Amino acid sequence: MTEDARAAGLAAFQDRMEACLDELNAMLLDLTRRYDMTIIAAAMAEQVGAALQALRRKKLCDDRKTELAIERIAERAFGPHPA
Repeated sequence: MTEDARAAGLAAFQDRMEACLDELNAMLLDLTRRYDMTIIAAAMAEQVGAALQALRRKKLCDDRKTELAIERIAERAFGPHPA
């Protein structure tokens, strides 16, 4: 795979991820009207864990990639807070 093809693939992935994030944010707004944020966060953690397990079962994600995903989540959760 050429560097250009890799960059294009990464850009396409980023675009799709951002579109999905926009949809999730819209759903989250509706959920906050019905559930406490603690409940929503716990349910989302369950979903992420199940998704990572499914990716590992299907051999689409190895242990290292799973670990990196979890590290990224931790960085977002415990990283610097915006001013």
